[in-house]
Order: sequence, then structure tokens, then C-alpha cells
Amino acid sequence: SERAVRPPSRPRPPLLVLRAAPLPAYTSMDLGALFGGSSAPARLLIERDQFVLDGQNFTVRAGCVHYFRVHPDLWEDRLARIAALGLNAVQTYVPWNYHQAWNASSLGPARVDLDSPSRDLPRFLRLAHGLGLRVVLRPGPYVCGEFEFGGLPAWLLRDGPIELRTDAEPYMGHVERWWGELLPRLRREGLMLDDGGPVMLVQIENECAASLRPRVLVAAGETARHQSGERERAEREQREQTRRGAEGSRESPPHMLLSHWCEYVPNPYLGPIAHAKPLHTSPAAALRYGHFGDVSEVEADRRYLERLADLARRHLGDGAQLFTSDPDDLAKLTRGTLSPSASRLGSEVLTTVDSCDVPEDAWAAQRSFNPPGRSPFFCSELWVGWFAHWGEPARPNLAAQRARDVAERLRRVLAVNGGTGSVSLYMAHGGTSFGWWAGANTADGMYLPDTPSYDYGAPIDEGGGHGLDEAGGDKYAALQSVLLEAPSGGGSSVPSSSPSASRPPSPPAEPQPLREEPPPPRRLSSTVEVELPEAVRLMEAETLAALSGGGRCCDELPLPMEEVGCDYGIVVYETELPAGGGGPLQVSRLRDRLLAFVDGEFVGRMYRQQGWGRADPKGLLMPPPRPYPRTLRLLVENLGRVGFVDLPWFSRTFLLDQRKGILGGVWLNGTLLNRTGPDGQAGWRTHCLPFDDAQLDVLRRLPARQPSGLLDTAGSVALGAGSVALDAGSVAVSVAGAMLHLAQGSDRDSPPSLPSSLPSLWS
Repeated sequence: SERAVRPPSRPRPPLLVLRAAPLPAYTSMDLGALFGGSSAPARLLIERDQFVLDGQNFTVRAGCVHYFRVHPDLWEDRLARIAALGLNAVQTYVPWNYHQAWNASSLGPARVDLDSPSRDLPRFLRLAHGLGLRVVLRPGPYVCGEFEFGGLPAWLLRDGPIELRTDAEPYMGHVERWWGELLPRLRREGLMLDDGGPVMLVQIENECAASLRPRVLVAAGETARHQSGERERAEREQREQTRRGAEGSRESPPHMLLSHWCEYVPNPYLGPIAHAKPLHTSPAAALRYGHFGDVSEVEADRRYLERLADLARRHLGDGAQLFTSDPDDLAKLTRGTLSPSASRLGSEVLTTVDSCDVPEDAWAAQRSFNPPGRSPFFCSELWVGWFAHWGEPARPNLAAQRARDVAERLRRVLAVNGGTGSVSLYMAHGGTSFGWWAGANTADGMYLPDTPSYDYGAPIDEGGGHGLDEAGGDKYAALQSVLLEAPSGGGSSVPSSSPSASRPPSPPAEPQPLREEPPPPRRLSSTVEVELPEAVRLMEAETLAALSGGGRCCDELPLPMEEVGCDYGIVVYETELPAGGGGPLQVSRLRDRLLAFVDGEFVGRMYRQQGWGRADPKGLLMPPPRPYPRTLRLLVENLGRVGFVDLPWFSRTFLLDQRKGILGGVWLNGTLLNRTGPDGQAGWRTHCLPFDDAQLDVLRRLPARQPSGLLDTAGSVALGAGSVALDAGSVAVSVAGAMLHLAQGSDRDSPPSLPSSLPSLWS
């Protein structure tokens, strides 16, 4: 929460507070003065395959840090550590969904928030500027980054699936309004390079062709037609079964058949292409354009990137160099970049590459898509580690990301083109996906939710200290030694002038990196138990009614979260079971994790029928029948919308429908639960629980009790040795997501054993 917390009505345990490591004696303004004061407006040019800034050759040495994954009180600390690492720039995404919520009053997108503490992007950029760091900005509108829905707002799905990341309405209308608020704000605050600010490079979209696979379906037309026919047959059968179920049939629910089309991928060239609502595109288009980004053949995709570039120029002027970023693969670059042969903007928008396992080959691929002499080698993402999914080992692929190996890869990137190679370390500091912001991926048709920890095996770890590899190698020290020893790439001194009162002083073209690192964070020397003595009973009718204002009533069937105004968090579906009701409970198209309760008693759980989940095809066994009605409550948790799809051919279609909750039906003993009450109203009530500021205020006023039951279990949480040091005392857990994950961490299937890190307390 970013608002002041009102005093509780009765004594509560003291909150847990992190003491951030103190910064060195210098301040951001001192550092700006150290680098020469303010400068005349600068311009980043490209000449002879090199970046040129103020007439001097310039190499970009950026480190990725996401301001939205770091507490705002720690922004300056993390940026100072990046500067001390030997970098001259910071790179960050700007996730659309983080800055623009849904306005329930106006029933439309809210105004863009660039002012609240954790969303104050201008302040973050000014802090970087004051520390002598230039900025590589990646404003999307799609960003990936293992962030919820790849940074796209969930409210885009409120009217059902729509076409995304292409020149189609209503998507592009929303994009124009989003950038129409974001980009002019950066210009007005003097943050662009030609206004004396730090932003020198601006990325257009992100890895448009990264999900590409060989065009098997195009070559196998009969297979595509056969699969399309099978899909239509399955949908007809689903509609007929649902109709019969609504008439009281006790036949087996159809969800096992349709769920395979929606969730499983038994055939490697099938994807989740069934939808509860009509798709806003033709089936042929869905089959043909299953991946994202094909500017070489798809007119709408080429227009999409060109419209984004035109928007950026209109709002930002000519002061920033625009660029795209795609994997260093010729096929993907062909489909994802605005090369001169494919676009009227090919000579204006720089093509860059990521991955860069073989830097010379990566540069050769990059040069193929830029005009001669206009291709400075820029590895826009040099991966120094990796992220983790629930159910995977912590830090997967860590053995391949040893400190000395990453340092050697960095050395080879910097050596390209006579030592003028530019780079951005992904990540320099990963941070934490707070609240509900962790996203999800797919791999071979499996749904893989990301963990909140985004440590990434970065040189600056999640707690702010030096990142270590599995052998104890110090990544920070290894990369710093390469960066400080490599040639600086030039840079000119800039005459001092009186600093502007409206913006911080500007550093010269390439300041020498800081060599003094802030003190490391203090860490625990032994395990500490954090007591959680009280709890609010979430699944009681009074609690749900207080939090959701009584909820939405009444619907014949459960609706997706987005259709009931719930974009993030938890949704609780509530209905009355008839007298005598019993037998197995089955749910179709569950997104993502369900806990079932009858009269407040926990009866079992289900997972999304895909990937790491272990849903029982037979359903949950309900309590024995009773001669009286009972209340059924289904708590469904959104584990994160997919932001990156590794599915053959259906990645576009898959992303089009990332709605959450229950998208199908609920059956008890084979009967569809769509019963209506005696007044003729339908029988499903829905409670939306995003646990936003308003609901947290309600929670603080609700009576806390001694814990009983699954969801309100108190007790203690162990913080192991090596965790960031915390003040003594106990903690009142007020954020439901944290409460659920702490209280039920063992409930996850093989959760990764990530190191404990509590960067700060948010409320």
C-alpha cells in the first residue's frame, strides 16, 4: 500500500521493517557535479557502425534494473551499485499494467499513474541521471520480463479475447492513449537526451518474433484443416453437453474432452484454441499467425511496429534513437524487425539482438538488418542468469551461468568491432515481483507460473548484495573486473554551466564509472522465527461480504474474473448446494488454482489442468450428502497471466485468451451447477479479492482471532541465516497474497528453495 496506514483500533504487533543499508556520503547531486555539471543538449548518432555522442565514440554499458521490482526507497542504492559495477547506463521496462488500472466508476481505463511512490518513473530516471547513468527505456507496450501478462493490462480482456500486438482495434486505440500520456510526460520533464536528460535509447515493442517455430502447419495444410475440423467438432459437442447439463442431465461433464483442447497439448502442433467467446479474428488467421511478429509477410504486423515508431517520434521528437530487440536468429530477425527492405522506417529504427552466445555471429546477423555503416553492435540482453518457475529447482541453468563464464561472455561482447561492442546486462539487479505481479510462461504446452523472486542470478542479488553462483563465485566482482579493465570507448568533457532549476545536472558523454560501492546490506547470522499470532478468517460469509461489498449476484454460471471486474488476485465463487448433494466435484477450464470449501470446511484443491498441476480427472470428492442445503465456496487464485509463449503456431491465439477464474462450468456428481433460486435469480455469487488499498483498510478493521482452518493458519515463518537483517519483533501480515503464500508454501508442488529476501515493507 502506498497510502498512510491508519492507526489500528487496538494494539497490534509491531510491523517488520527492513533497515536499508546506508548510502555512501555522496548524494546524487554530488555525483552530478563530479561528472562536470550540466551540458548542452546531446544527440546519440550512429556513424561507421559505432554510437557517437557529442562527437565522440560511445559504447553503451547498461545494466537492467526494474524500478517496479525495487522498493522506491532503495532505488538510489541499487542505481549506485550499478554505477559502481562499471556501467554507464541503466535499462528498464515500463509495464503498462503497472501504471494504468481499470476505473470501476467510469468503466474504462484509469488515468496513467506516474506519480505515486512506486510508480514515479520520472524520479527513477532523475536518480539515474544524477548518478551519471544514461537510460535505455523499453516502454513496450508489451515488455515480457516475466511480468504479469507481459506488462499488458488485464482489462484488455474484459470483453473477451482480442487481437494483441498487431495493428488491430481496439488494442491500438488503447496503446495510443497509453503512450499519449506516458511519452509526453517524459518530454515535459526534460528527461530526453536532447533536452539535457538521460534517455538516449527507446525500444519499440519487444521480441516480436521470439515465439517463432518452423512453419509446419503452412506446409501441412491437410493437417491444419483436419485439426480445425476436430476443434469445431469438440466445440459442438461441448455446447450440446452444456445444454443437456443445463436441462438436468447427469451425464459426465464434457470438460475432459474440451480441456484437452484448451489446456493440454498432446500433439506438439495443437494449441489452446477453444474460447468461451468468439475470437476477434478468423480461424484461418489464428492458424496462420500463431506466432507473434511477421513484418516480412503480415501487413498488420509491419504496420504495428511502424505505428509505434511514429508515435514515439511524435511524442519524443528526434532526440532518442529508436530500436528493436530480437533473438540473434536470422529467421526471427526477418519476422520481427523493421529492416530497410521491409519498412519505410528501416533506416531510422536500429535493429539490435539479444542472447549473443557467439557475439561475432550475433553482430553479423544484426548487420544484415541495418543499413551499411549503421549497425553498432548492441547486445540488448546479455543473460547473466535465469528466472524460476514454481515446481522447478531454484535458479535453473545456474551451472551454465557461473561467474567466470558470464564474465568471459561479457569480455567477448565488448571486444566486437574493435572493442566498441555495446551491451546491457540482463539482469544487473533482478529484485522482486511484489503482490500479484509475477507472470507466467509456457514451454511445450505447459503452464509455468513464475515465482515472486526475480533474483535472476544477477551480480546484485535480490537483497542488494553481491550475487554468487552455485560454486560461490562472485558475479559482481567478476563482471566489474571486465568492465573496469575494458577500453572506455571515448567520451568528451562537457563545459560546466549553471544547472537548470527544473532538472538535474547532466553528466558528460561517458563518465568514468564509480569505483566506490555502497556498503553491503546487513544479513542475519542465524535463523530467526517471525511470529504470526493472529489471523482474519477469510472464508466466513461476514468477511467476504465486508471485503467485496456483498459481491456480485447472481449469475447462472461462474464468470471469468475479468468479467466481474477482478483483474488480479483471488476470486471466490459461492453457491448453494441442494439438499442431499454429494459426489465428485469437477471444474472445466480452471485458471489457475482452486481451494474448495463446504460450509467453511476445506474439502480439497485443484490446479489448472496443465503443466505442473496435478488435477484429478475424477474431480474432488465432496463430503457425504446431507438432508439440508449447504454453501459451496470455490476460491480461485490467479497465479499469473502468460507473458511469453513457447508454443508452436498458437502463441498469438494462446495470448488472446488469458482470462482467469473459471472459464467453463462446475459439475457435482455429473450435474451442471447452474441452479436458480426461488426468486428466479441465478445461483452464483462472486467475490472479487484483489486486496487493494480499500480492501486492506477493511481487513485492518475486521476482528482478528486465534487461527483455525487452512486459510487463517498463523504460527511462524523462518528466515534463514543469510537473509537481509530485520528489526526484532513480530509481524502482522496484512497482504493476502503474502499471507496465502507464507501459510501454504508447502502446498505448492515442489516450490523452489529460493533464498529468503524481504526487500522492504510496503504497508
